[in-house]
Amino acid sequence: MKVFRAAVMVCFIVSGLCLEAQSYPAPTPGDFMVKDFQFKSGEKLPEVKLHYYTLGTPQKDASGKVTSTSGQVPNSSVVFNSPG
Repeated sequence: MKVFRAAVMVCFIVSGLCLEAQSYPAPTPGDFMVKDFQFKSGEKLPEVKLHYYTLGTPQKDASGKVTSTSGQVPNSSVVFNSPG
């Protein structure tokens, strides 16, 4: 039983050393502010500030849809419907 545990432990250590960390694009911070925000309940705030981070670069395609390919998964993209 001790030999089996040792073998499993060696497998985990070796596999951990063989795995390579994936390189992610640097997050880009941004801010979005809404003035005179009103909740559904009727309460109001003079302004709402949202701070966010994005991965990848958003781009518009020929139809005007915003896509963001962050390079994390091959042949994948996230599509956002832009207003207007």
